[in-house]
Amino acid sequence: MITMNNRTNAQYAAQFNNLTQEVFGISIAGDEWLDNYESYSIIENDVMLANVCIFKHDMIIQSNKVRAHQFGAVATRKSARGKGYARQLMEHVLSQYPTTPAFLHANENVTEFYPLFGFKKATTYRAVLDVNLNNAHLEKIHIDMESERLEEMLSGVRMHSCMVDDTNTADINMFNLYGYAKHLYLLPQCDAIVVAKQHQDTLFLADVITAKPCTISELLKALPFCAKHIEFGFCPDWLDITPHWIKDEDALTYIKGTWNLPKYFRFPCLSET
Repeated sequence: MITMNNRTNAQYAAQFNNLTQEVFGISIAGDEWLDNYESYSIIENDVMLANVCIFKHDMIIQSNKVRAHQFGAVATRKSARGKGYARQLMEHVLSQYPTTPAFLHANENVTEFYPLFGFKKATTYRAVLDVNLNNAHLEKIHIDMESERLEEMLSGVRMHSCMVDDTNTADINMFNLYGYAKHLYLLPQCDAIVVAKQHQDTLFLADVITAKPCTISELLKALPFCAKHIEFGFCPDWLDITPHWIKDEDALTYIKGTWNLPKYFRFPCLSET
């Protein structure tokens, strides 16, 4: 029997976290369950054996509003593998939403699994801009994960890409930001928070969180770093730039259904589940 949950339920959350801890080594469910995050599972004797989740994204694709589902937390307990539970769950979820476009980011050891359900590997790219960033004199103003300002800016009105973006993933963004907890910076000049991590002469901008329009020239004046290249974890068209698009050979992004995606794009990295 397949169980679906999309509400706060302490018992279900505990069963879910017990499974994800075993399979992924992390707990995913928090104190409150999002109603646009649906978990489909097989439970026996109060033990969750397998699970598939979807998050219902409100997206912008080439300036059009699109509802799409991201699959995630596809997990089967080790003792329950080989019984077809994951297949049952995938088929069931897809049958509930037969016309809704879907996507997922796969692990490298299951890349042959998702094509069984009509998913096809998408070609995604990394947006890179060559720069001469030399702002060692600027103070780095760190933002704490518990900052009310961070939560307000994530949840409020903010700038979005017209190419590919999400408009309702603040909670997923916050969850993923814990992986960047030491790399959050306030830019008062732009009234923005940037998620920025440097590796040698490349600055990776996972996100620029702001409600106000901001040009790349304004951003470059405010970033407290020195770098020769900036890689964006999102489509940066709203910054009024034309980056180099480099094929991401390591990406394992799969899509299903009807999409009108641009030739060069990437899904926002902080919206991955």
